[in-house]
Amino acid sequence: MNGGVGDEVAAVVQPSVFRYMQDLGRLLDTQAMDLTTALNERRRLMRVWSIFFRKYAVAVGPTWTCLPWPIDSDIAPDLGAQVLIDTVRFITPGNALGIPGVALPMGVDDGLPTGIQVYADLYRDDLALLAAEDIERGRGVCPTPIDPVR
Repeated sequence: MNGGVGDEVAAVVQPSVFRYMQDLGRLLDTQAMDLTTALNERRRLMRVWSIFFRKYAVAVGPTWTCLPWPIDSDIAPDLGAQVLIDTVRFITPGNALGIPGVALPMGVDDGLPTGIQVYADLYRDDLALLAAEDIERGRGVCPTPIDPVR
């Protein structure tokens, strides 16, 4: 972020947060495609997920694709941005494509909360919610919120 917007952002966020944003920008090639190409790719991925959901009513996966990391690992100067990218791999489709999802707490591992996420096809929030209800019925509801430990 050189000049212009980068300078404006740097003026209002902590230096560590600005460095983190720069690291993410380097890892996520934001100039790889123009807006039209990006929107077409998003539509293509939405179709791929919809084809998947013709065969399977829902997809269930981890909220994070790794065990919870220690507090502030995501903003560590040496690997924080990569930690975040590696962690949110199963969260990204729901956020980027707008497919309905339900996150469920599943307990605690080594003092840190864990969970799963349930996805369904576009406009089928009902299926994601029904699957989440079935999972909770079978597993039992985990106590929430989990008190943070520093």
